[in-house]
Amino acid sequence: MELLTDQPSINKLRKSFYNVFAYFLSTEADKGVMNCLFKWGLQLNIYKIELLRIRAMPALLSFEKPTRENEALEQVYDLVYMTYMDGIVEDVELEVINSFVKAIGMEPHVVNNMLKALVSASFDGVDDASLRKDILLHPEVYT
Repeated sequence: MELLTDQPSINKLRKSFYNVFAYFLSTEADKGVMNCLFKWGLQLNIYKIELLRIRAMPALLSFEKPTRENEALEQVYDLVYMTYMDGIVEDVELEVINSFVKAIGMEPHVVNNMLKALVSASFDGVDDASLRKDILLHPEVYT
């Protein structure tokens, strides 16, 4: 998969990542979840030392539950994208996303629908921006 290289897209992924990280700081996240988050952070050039600092001072970051469907879909898509960045989809990554999806009031099948769309888009040569646009224009296909 071709990784995003433009700064606005990377910043968007980081924003979603930090929100998910904040969510799991407010739960009893186990070691597997934290390792998954550390992996995603590293893929986004967010180093474990920074995440450990935030974890030690959770007031630095607060979880913001998406209030609009499009906002929620974008965050879920960002997580699915992070999962697929290295070309390997691990069970723990799907568990992390599914837990987050439930927390924001969406159905777990949204994750599978987006993952299928992302994998298909990758093979079909559809770029990230086009897939994002399709998800936001046709949320009924994914939800």
